[in-house]
Parts: sequence; C-alpha cells; structure tokens
Amino acid sequence: MWKLGWNITPIFNDEAEVKLFQDFEGEVGLRIDLTVKNKTGDWQKKHNFYGLSEQRALALPKIPKLVMVHYHLSSQVDRLDSFFEPVERAVELFAELKLKHESLRAVNIGGGAGLPYTKIPFYSTEE
Repeated sequence: MWKLGWNITPIFNDEAEVKLFQDFEGEVGLRIDLTVKNKTGDWQKKHNFYGLSEQRALALPKIPKLVMVHYHLSSQVDRLDSFFEPVERAVELFAELKLKHESLRAVNIGGGAGLPYTKIPFYSTEE
C-alpha cells in the first residue's frame, strides 16, 4: 500500500490485538472507549464496542511507535455542546498516555457528525 502513497495505521481494539502486532514495525494506534459519552447521540452500549477502557489503555506497557489514539463519539449527535465534554476528556487522556508513549502525536475523533438521517436539520452550517 505504501507504493500507492497510502499511510495505513492499524488501530488496536483490545490487548489481544496489541499482542498480535507486537512484532509489527510500523506505526500503530489505540482505540479507546471513553468513560465520557455525549448525551444526545445514538449510542447503544450493549451493541457497540469501541476499544479499550481508559483504565486498560493507561495500564498497557509502552507500545513502540504508538502514534494515535482514536475514539468514537457516537452517531447522530444533534447538539454542539455534546461534542465538548468527550473531546476535552480525549485530550486529557492523550496527555496522560503521552507520558508513557513519547511517539504519540495524534487524536482521531470518529463519528458524531450531525448529518441527519431524516430531513430535520440538527444545527445550522454556521454552528
């Protein structure tokens, strides 16, 4: 894939995947299931699994070439203020992880965009 100019970063969901990739020489990421969730999105915890808990992520040994932490906000977030608390927690957690994993350099936020499944707009383009 690198011949095509693509830069693909595998993202770990759990400790088993970390072990599977222990000899992988490329850059990797870590998906984290934040304790802070937005209040207005479509989040069904019993069906959705998005990575390691914050505690498990912080307890991992140093991962060579860990460059990214990723979290999934949810989907169908219909209020702007629902973005702020999870984003703040993601940045705090990034700072905590950076103390152990010096190579860490990015936070990837997935999901959440207020693109309605219906014709009812959530908020204006300006917002």
